[in-house]
Amino acid sequence: MTAPSTLAFSRVETDVLKGLAILGMFVHHLFALPGLIRPPAEYLPLLPGVPLEYMLGRYGKVVVAIFLMISGYGLARAALAGAPGGLRRVLARLLQFAGVFWFYFAVLVPIGALFFSDRLFEGTPRYALDPYRLVTNALMLRHDYNYEWWFTEAYALVLLASPVLLALARRMVWAVPVSLGLFGLGAVMDMLRLDPEPLSLSAGLIWQFPFVMGALIARHGDRVALTAPRAAGTAVLLGAMTLVVEAMAPFAMTPALILSAPLSAVLWIWAARHMGRLTRPFAALGALSLPLWLIHSFFAYYFLQAFIYAPRLSLLVLANLLACSVATAWGLEWLRRAMLRGVAVARRPA
Repeated sequence: MTAPSTLAFSRVETDVLKGLAILGMFVHHLFALPGLIRPPAEYLPLLPGVPLEYMLGRYGKVVVAIFLMISGYGLARAALAGAPGGLRRVLARLLQFAGVFWFYFAVLVPIGALFFSDRLFEGTPRYALDPYRLVTNALMLRHDYNYEWWFTEAYALVLLASPVLLALARRMVWAVPVSLGLFGLGAVMDMLRLDPEPLSLSAGLIWQFPFVMGALIARHGDRVALTAPRAAGTAVLLGAMTLVVEAMAPFAMTPALILSAPLSAVLWIWAARHMGRLTRPFAALGALSLPLWLIHSFFAYYFLQAFIYAPRLSLLVLANLLACSVATAWGLEWLRRAMLRGVAVARRPA
């Protein structure tokens, strides 16, 4: 008899989840933000008159919560397995993340400054390299060069707070209400613009919620049965929620997706476990998730938008962005790792 399926997921399923999330992020950025699509770029929907791509893209914003849940899950599982924790582990993980970010920053921002400096931002060229803007963007405190890089600051803040958040997750009876309270505080700070410039503390307070939920899944997920009927019911519920929120309060879509992230986890984990022959391709996509996330919005919005949307049909537009982003990520990751190997060799004693 096979073991019953639960919310606990494996390392391979983690990569598949990341691959699914990257695809969802691409759909979100291509189809859910029409104000960022400038003529002549446009797309033709698969079903004329049916905003399928737009609604899928609106729900696709949940991928930010999915990534943070995966992070909370992974750190909590490592702690349960006895891995050394504390501030040193957090700083090592943050430095690893920052190292990847700085590499892509050093590659992509100069390209923007050299070839796309005429794109204006707040009255000045988007890729102006004045010292204040350059330093604050490199430190992830601002995101002038690519708005979609806002997540770097939120992730860094959540990661720095992770020792406290993981300790909180040890007691579910406290974890859920306290995490919800922090979410509410962050939402109020964001609405009233109470963040101390240039830091966005509200983002950290808001986005800690899915991280804590991921840590709770790590501790209790193996007790929750995951069945096809439960996944189907969750899909219907999330679809209905997305339609209702979009119709009645579209401004509330992001908080609704964050707060419903545990429900999305049920659906996404089930999907990751039933990909069949697509498991390996999506796992490979997930292994490149951070580079793809850093690269793709430059192509979709800033560098190659007309080319990305040139196929016109929505599915082909998505395939075009995916192909361009994956090819670029493969090449740049080869270069980054070659540079790291070179540094490692140079540091060896003679």
